[in-house]
Amino acid sequence: MQDIKRVRVVVTGDRDGRSYISSDAPALGALVQPGRPTALTDVWHVAGVPADPTDSGEPPTDRPFTLAPPASGIVFRVVQFDPVSADEIAAMDGREIFAAMNASADHVGGETSPFMHRTRSLDFGLVLEGSLTMLLDDDVTEVSAGDIIIQRATSHAWENRGSQRALVAFVLVSAM
Repeated sequence: MQDIKRVRVVVTGDRDGRSYISSDAPALGALVQPGRPTALTDVWHVAGVPADPTDSGEPPTDRPFTLAPPASGIVFRVVQFDPVSADEIAAMDGREIFAAMNASADHVGGETSPFMHRTRSLDFGLVLEGSLTMLLDDDVTEVSAGDIIIQRATSHAWENRGSQRALVAFVLVSAM
């Protein structure tokens, strides 16, 4: 894993609705799995909609990391994808990777990619840096910095087949 790009989070406002900087700090941390090509940083959690603007939004620290947003909730996440070769990908166990994210039920595997998964969420992605290969059941495409992806609760996988790190910001909205 390359050095993790730290995510700065600036939070504004107070319970009375007055604007000021209430927090300016790095995100609390990233889920990093040794020997794996991704690091996931949860920036903000919303427990339900409509959202409570006075809620801290901080990811819960009293339970393990989960890939999917909470039921009726939203997660804002930044994911770093390091470059990985086809041979390295072939040697990885997707079941193990998704189990470590408490997402065994989301892993669908298959011949397309060991990273193939389907989450019960509507995901909005914005590629911030680098490029990725997006693999679907019947299609493959490249996405690069500035591209927007809207993933509608279907099977998909991400692979960085390039030579530079890729960063993607995702907003995951609970669905189904």
